[in-house]
Amino acid sequence: MPAARMRGLRSGTWLHSPAPNSARRRLSVEDSRAPSRRDEQHRPDTAPSALLELERFRRPVIAPTRAAGACLGNTHGMDLDSLTRRSGRAFRVASASLGAFWALIAASILAGVTIASEPYWWRPSLSHFGAQGAQSELVYDGLQVAASVALLALAIALPRACEPLEGAGRLRRWQRLGLGGVIVLLAASLATLALLPYNLGGQFGWPVYVIHNVAGWVEAIVPAASMMLLPWTLPVFSRRFYAFTWACLLPLVAVWFLFVIARILAHGLSELIAYGVLGVWSFAFLAELAHVVRRDTTADAFEFGIRRDLGI
Repeated sequence: MPAARMRGLRSGTWLHSPAPNSARRRLSVEDSRAPSRRDEQHRPDTAPSALLELERFRRPVIAPTRAAGACLGNTHGMDLDSLTRRSGRAFRVASASLGAFWALIAASILAGVTIASEPYWWRPSLSHFGAQGAQSELVYDGLQVAASVALLALAIALPRACEPLEGAGRLRRWQRLGLGGVIVLLAASLATLALLPYNLGGQFGWPVYVIHNVAGWVEAIVPAASMMLLPWTLPVFSRRFYAFTWACLLPLVAVWFLFVIARILAHGLSELIAYGVLGVWSFAFLAELAHVVRRDTTADAFEFGIRRDLGI
C-alpha cells in the first residue's frame, strides 16, 4: 500500500481519498458526517458517500424482521435469523451425509478386498468386486447403493444451506440448484455401477456394457469438470480456495493421462488415487462453503462488500 494512503488511514482522512478503478469509475468519495453536504454527494460526477452506503445497506440486514428476509430475496418471507438457523441445520446434515458417503465407500472397498482375496485386486476396476459371486454382490453393491443414498441426502441439504447466499445476491437460483443437480447425477451413476455390474452383460447383452461404461465415465468426468468450472459456477469463494481446487485437479489429470493415454497405471489404483484426492477436496469444499455463508449472513456482510468494492 502506498505511503500516502497509509498516512491517510492513520490520520482518519481515508474517506477523502479517490476511489480506485475497481469502484467502477467513481471519481471521489467524500465525508458524509455533515448533513448539509449529503445532497452534493449524489451528483452524477461523484460517488455516494461510503458512510451513506454503509448506513443504507446495514439497516435492512441487521433488523431481524420479515422485511429483512424480503430484502434478502427470501421468497418465503423468513427473517434473517430463521434463514441462518435453517442454513446451519442444512450444513449439519450435509456434513453428516458427506462423512457417511466416504465411510461407506471405504467400507465397500475393504469388504470387496476381503471377500475377493485376490493378490492383485488393485489392477482391474474396483467395480469388479460386485461381480465375484452372491456374497460380494450383496455386500459391495449394497454398500455402494447406500453411499449413493448418502449422496442424495447431500444433494438435498447443500442447496438449502446456500439459501442465504442467494438471498444476499451472491448466487443465482440456477447456481444453487445446479449444485444439487450435479450431486444427484453422481449418485445416479454410482447406483448404476452397483446395480448393473458388467458381468450381467453375458445375460442381457451389450446394453448392460454400454450403460455400465457410460456411468463409469460420468462418475469420472463430472467431478473433474465441476472443479474446473467452479470459479464460474460458484463465484463465492476466495482465490486461495480456487487455487487449491486447481492444485487438486493436477493429480486427477495425471492419473487420467497415466491410465488412459500411457496405460502404465492400473485401473483400480487410479480409482483409489482419485477417491483420495476427491475426498480431501470435498471436505475442504464443504468447510469453505460454510465459512462463506457465515460471513455473508452476519450484520456486517454488506458493509464488508461495500468496503471491498470501494477499496477502503
